[in-house]
Amino acid sequence: MVHHERLIEEAARQATSPCAWLVGAGVVGRSILMNHLSVGASVWMSDASDAALDRVRERIAVTYPRAQVEPIVDSPLRLPTVAISQSIDRGNESRSLVVPPLLIESIPERLDLKQAFFGSAREALGPDTILCTNTSNLRIGDIFQKLADTTACAGLHFFMPVEDRPLVEWIATDQTTHRTLACCEAHARRLGKAVLKTADSPGFVVNRMLAPYLNQALLMMGCGVTAEHTEIAAIQFGMPMSPLRLIDTIGVQTAFDSGRIFWQAFPQRIDPAPILSGLIKAARKRGCVPRFYSEGPFGGAPDSPLDPLAAQVVTEYQRDPIEWPIEEVTVRMAVPMWIEAAELLRQGVVSTFQEIEQAVCGGLGYRHTDGFFGFYDTIGCGPLERVIRDTQGEHQHHHVTQLLQRLKGGCSPSEAIASFARRGRPEPSTRA
Repeated sequence: MVHHERLIEEAARQATSPCAWLVGAGVVGRSILMNHLSVGASVWMSDASDAALDRVRERIAVTYPRAQVEPIVDSPLRLPTVAISQSIDRGNESRSLVVPPLLIESIPERLDLKQAFFGSAREALGPDTILCTNTSNLRIGDIFQKLADTTACAGLHFFMPVEDRPLVEWIATDQTTHRTLACCEAHARRLGKAVLKTADSPGFVVNRMLAPYLNQALLMMGCGVTAEHTEIAAIQFGMPMSPLRLIDTIGVQTAFDSGRIFWQAFPQRIDPAPILSGLIKAARKRGCVPRFYSEGPFGGAPDSPLDPLAAQVVTEYQRDPIEWPIEEVTVRMAVPMWIEAAELLRQGVVSTFQEIEQAVCGGLGYRHTDGFFGFYDTIGCGPLERVIRDTQGEHQHHHVTQLLQRLKGGCSPSEAIASFARRGRPEPSTRA
């Protein structure tokens, strides 16, 4: 542990300007950029689209008007690239020629695109540059599997909105070194983030829990639950915003891609809600960006109306509306996250309740006064058991049956998960 901390200190001392190369200037990439600029860090940013970089320039001009944005000629990655610095000292122009020691990729969630990008990046930058992917759902091992040497490769997953979420998930390859981890931790600390180390599993921790939660909220809207009631239920559960506003924040297409990856990895866990794909198709026909709220993901009162197109799509996909009280909506939205927390602990993606709490608080802004697991213990076994049985079509698999048996046996929700998780972990070896 002491050795690891020394590696982090060494990495921090060796940090140069620019400190990172950000690739991908979409919604998430721009948010990661703003986090870097908020702590005074200088970066390079690349994107295949000049228009995307123009949007970066516009955002910086408003938020950091004194920052310098200069093109990098002959970028090693052969992508349009700019150097961004808040320094007003122009006496050392050669700084822009120093390739950053760490690269963070935020291109679309397609395995083939990411594999092709990292293949060309490793060839162009050599073995010393640390390559990090900001994937939210794809396995890190799959992304880097075509590279012969992955010692300087890792997942470094940020959460939206990046400046407001004090956590990143860090995921290693089979070869990732302690020095790579130390450099990533030092960089995260510079950005004001804590690092949660997770196993390499689709969705890791936060998105593995988030995907079925968002899907459940959309399924319930298809059963007649209003956007306003969905938001109230989410706040009662402990979330900082409505599921719909959260989807707008991370991007509707990104949320759809994440949900699809979850369903492909765990097909028995969810019944995909059609509203999300319906909104994407409707927006594509109109040539507009799909979103649930017109005024943007961060603004607006809790009772602000849905975007007209989103409201139309929700109405089109509603079947047999049911009137549920807010308390019922809250429990039904929360149940999928409780199930996934149990699965994560059983599979060893993380090892402790505290890591799950850190993930939902630091990655999602969860803030119920009783804590995440305390919320379910406060509800008690009866409502959880009833809701799970009532949604068997959505959650039918043998592990859910095991959880139900523990709830019926008198365990509290937390005790049920603890017992379930212990049964799923391999027994330690007794060999000498």
